Amino acid sequence: MRPIDSLSLTQLLASTTASQAPKAAPGDVSIADYHSPKGLLSRGFDAAFMKAMNLVKECHLKRDQDTFQGDLLSFDEYHSMYDKYMDDPAGLFPDYETHSPLRMDPIPLKPRISRKHPHRRDFSFQSPKLTEFEQNNTVPFKWFSQADNRSDTILLFAPGWGRISQSFEEDWSTQLQSMGVDVGLMTVPYHQERAPEGTRSGEYWISSNLFWTIENFLHFIGEIRVMIRQMRQHYKYVGLVGMSSGGFQTGCVTNVEDVDFYFPIVSGALLGSTVWHGSITTKIKEELEERGIREEEVLKLWSVTDQAFMGHHCRATPIKQYISLHDRVIPPRFQYSLWEALGKPEKLELPCAHYSSYFFGKRIVRDMAAFVTSKKQ
Repeated sequence: MRPIDSLSLTQLLASTTASQAPKAAPGDVSIADYHSPKGLLSRGFDAAFMKAMNLVKECHLKRDQDTFQGDLLSFDEYHSMYDKYMDDPAGLFPDYETHSPLRMDPIPLKPRISRKHPHRRDFSFQSPKLTEFEQNNTVPFKWFSQADNRSDTILLFAPGWGRISQSFEEDWSTQLQSMGVDVGLMTVPYHQERAPEGTRSGEYWISSNLFWTIENFLHFIGEIRVMIRQMRQHYKYVGLVGMSSGGFQTGCVTNVEDVDFYFPIVSGALLGSTVWHGSITTKIKEELEERGIREEEVLKLWSVTDQAFMGHHCRATPIKQYISLHDRVIPPRFQYSLWEALGKPEKLELPCAHYSSYFFGKRIVRDMAAFVTSKKQ
């Protein structure tokens, strides 16, 4: 796709902070739509679901020394060393080339899972980046493909933050496979089976440990890149699906890898501002404010992993984005920022909030399958 002209960091910071404080109708949809029955219902469902599941995110591990790649850096020192990657992201994003092909060890499935997902096979592999947490170093991978009638297309699916299980991602994957598109379901670092003992799923993934968060993103980006190369051995077309925070990392991957399809779902850009104004990151915002850290500083610090600043590098084509119009986790203005950064690709606007997008799953899956069929050369 043709890159769009990118704003300078200073211009973008000036245009996306103070002016984006939440308003009566968050500035994302019209007042009428905001107070419509669908808007009220979808936001009400999300609020109840978040309360029931205790989804306001908090990391109980506060690192005394929040290092980046082993270095203890001030914000200014980090920028002086790493701002060069704004023009050359491949120099920062690991590719772990020596780890491809992977050794993928099969995992036996329970009979009830096999009945529900007849064309699913589970594997695990060792992460190309080892951490201090043993559980995090083994990566489960769920491959939805009919062994004797494999599709020519696979979508690698990166789920969102804090998911306790992958139940609905598994259902979507089975539906896509039945429509002729194979799926490889990734497991995000520090989630599900990868969560260190005594932590909730995703607790260490995004936090007020700002440099550690960047390292975590780079970790997952590297794993996705390794799996793209693995799947290129089996498929003509390899694409990416990034849901919620999974869209942040898959977006970064598209800046350094040629992928055949890219589907960001209820995802966005302007990551620092998303933390400041999103409904599940209030604890992180409070912790940062207590340390005297401002929104603009987080936005700038995370900019190298933010498509608002890096989207002009995107090498994916074609792209279709799915926008949740009543979202308070990733407010729509940040989803539209991603859409603009990607050059305004095709989009489907959904009258739902973040978690209530689940109820639009069949519509999203059918649309993705049809899009893949229509765009293959």
